[in-house]
Amino acid sequence: MLPRCYSGGTWYWDWAEHYCRSRLFAEQGDQYTAWGPYRLPARPPLVNVVLGFALSHFGSRMPVYQTSYALLSALAVLPIARFSCHWGAGRGGLWGGVLLLALNPMFVQNGTFSWSRGPTSYLILLTLWLYASTRRKPLQPGPIALAMGVGALSLLGHYSAGPYLIILAGHLLARWVRGRFAGTRALLMGASAAGMILVPWFAWSFATFGWQTTMGNNSSVATISNLSRANYVAMAGHNLFDSLYPTILAPEYREMFRQERLAGLIRDRLFVMYQTNLWAALTLTNLVALFSLLCLRPFVAKSARKGGWIFWLVFMSLVSVLGIAVHGPKEDRSGLAHICLQPLVFLTLAWLGSILGNARRMAKAVWIGATVVESGAVLALHFYVQSLVLVEVGRTDSGWVQFDPAAGLSHHTQLNWGLKIMNQITFLGDAVGSAAPGVWIALAVLLTVLIVRCWCTGTAANRNLPSARS
Repeated sequence: MLPRCYSGGTWYWDWAEHYCRSRLFAEQGDQYTAWGPYRLPARPPLVNVVLGFALSHFGSRMPVYQTSYALLSALAVLPIARFSCHWGAGRGGLWGGVLLLALNPMFVQNGTFSWSRGPTSYLILLTLWLYASTRRKPLQPGPIALAMGVGALSLLGHYSAGPYLIILAGHLLARWVRGRFAGTRALLMGASAAGMILVPWFAWSFATFGWQTTMGNNSSVATISNLSRANYVAMAGHNLFDSLYPTILAPEYREMFRQERLAGLIRDRLFVMYQTNLWAALTLTNLVALFSLLCLRPFVAKSARKGGWIFWLVFMSLVSVLGIAVHGPKEDRSGLAHICLQPLVFLTLAWLGSILGNARRMAKAVWIGATVVESGAVLALHFYVQSLVLVEVGRTDSGWVQFDPAAGLSHHTQLNWGLKIMNQITFLGDAVGSAAPGVWIALAVLLTVLIVRCWCTGTAANRNLPSARS
């Protein structure tokens, strides 16, 4: 969990950009600073502002930034635990959801790659819980304003929260209309809470940078705006297909991650699969468990017909399509599950965890064992490759760092390491050094505690799925 170089698939540069953005807020730097083609409004500011606050108090060093980011990302466990406990009708479901989330490669890898998606996932999940808690009740100003306010914060964390807020706002309006316009005050309070949070940022950005830079500097907006309607529909269809189909099997991937070191080659292929494919993001163990439950327990469909799960099924379907449709063209065949759909993956894990925590002992043992083996191997390989040290052997005329070819790692790994070296950045893994084994031991102890709690809690005699509650 202590990387000395960020790598994995084709991920490059974003960690450095967000670190620089956070330092800009911490040190009150030049607001007109650009990072490559991106100006300040290209990314919403909330996560960088919060991390900048931490840097301003504890020093603008990378270890402080990485630690603060990891802690913020870990907050996603709170709404997941609440969903799992609610769906699982007790502490068994709670520990099941926490365990599956802690062992999920998408969650862990995004919680250590320091950009803005980890904390945003927490805010989106918190918004979903706050809104779901109002579904069976009349519209009340306080709860609706709180849900919409937190939703606005999630949009200021990352624009990937947009599809979630659009669907929730549509559902809220439908509730208002079905109730014959009862709850108008709650609707206005929710809109006001969201507006009070969003308007200051956009008003300042419009006044400082203008409309074109504020809205057009975002990569998705810039690439989509030039497409015709037919090309946009075709692009969205391809992106959706790539996010559902295991494109890592496509022929073009045989050369993309070419490298001498076999461990790096396997890691990169697994990384792309678990990060970008919507099905694989659940992990193969949980995917098998999901389809087995849906096939072997027909009363799940019966519960859905009664209305218990219709909201979540429709909501997740709409967000999946819209979350992929808002993304621009890609340079390769990788999917987009890691962009907008992370909270949906975590929400599904919460439901599966609510079942795991109350399953029979034999089923629980097989499920937990398979999850530990699969996810543990994937994560151990990932962080092993990220802990390797590349030896610099020189620089080109352009300043790019050259490495010993014997390192045998991918081009993107070398680019990230070169970026770190040229900017003289010390990572948390570098600072901890010899204490790293102690961190791994502590994580192993924590995982053991989670497994024991999941095993010992819950109603072992309960052989049914949790009731379909909202």
